[in-house]
Amino acid sequence: MFNYFTIFFVFSILLILFLYFFGSSSFVYLLYKLSFTDCLCMSSPLLTPSEDQDKNKDNYTRHVQTKDKLTNFRDRSKIKQKTHKVAGIYLWVNNITQRCYVGKSVNLYIRLIKYLSATYILANESKMAICGAIKKYTIDNFTLFILEVLPTHTPESLSERENYWYKLIMPSYNIQSILQPFTGKNHYRYGKTVPDEVKTKISKTLKGRKMSEEQKQIRVAGSRKKPIYCYEFETGRILVEYAGLRIATRALNLKDSMSIRQRLNKNKPLEVVVENIM
Repeated sequence: MFNYFTIFFVFSILLILFLYFFGSSSFVYLLYKLSFTDCLCMSSPLLTPSEDQDKNKDNYTRHVQTKDKLTNFRDRSKIKQKTHKVAGIYLWVNNITQRCYVGKSVNLYIRLIKYLSATYILANESKMAICGAIKKYTIDNFTLFILEVLPTHTPESLSERENYWYKLIMPSYNIQSILQPFTGKNHYRYGKTVPDEVKTKISKTLKGRKMSEEQKQIRVAGSRKKPIYCYEFETGRILVEYAGLRIATRALNLKDSMSIRQRLNKNKPLEVVVENIM
């Protein structure tokens, strides 16, 4: 019995050493998966927040003027004095983790007081990384900067300025697809034209085809799809986006999509494991 135990022990040590030196990715993922079971979503490999911290992100110190910051959120009159009926770009900074969030609004005051509302934070904690962070660290551990005030603006110019600050600071609480959606010039097929022969083929294929009532319902349902975002619970970093709930449940190997839908509709986070995300 002793010999078998000794052989098994030595074999286990050798296997661990082999995985450590020659298969580090799989080994690290195993450790990470066992260590972070309370995360909303998990990725591989990631051991500590410091290792995951991207040095190219959250670079606000060189670009932000400290005179335009707010830290006392109990006094709303001061916030209103600076931001009421003012359009512009704002920045939230987590004083503990130094992570940031850039946003825009045509009325900064109306937008900013939402972050001071517990109801708003609870309703959006699973949808917006910044709301999840405010709930976790409390608003007193955040600093608010007014990056830019725009007396005259258009929706396009406001988005352009937001995107300018996004590229400058690279805030990790933001989702890039929100700032640069696949519309207009950002779409990968912008400026391209469909050849006439392709149009003809499409026309011939669809000519005389009628959709059944079921197909119509499927198309309508597809147009109402809501994207599913998976975030890392501790850092708020977005890991992956799925086009709809059904796609997400298949990709994550989940069952009972109806109960999952009810849970997400109530803004209750769902703990899942996301594999092969670097």
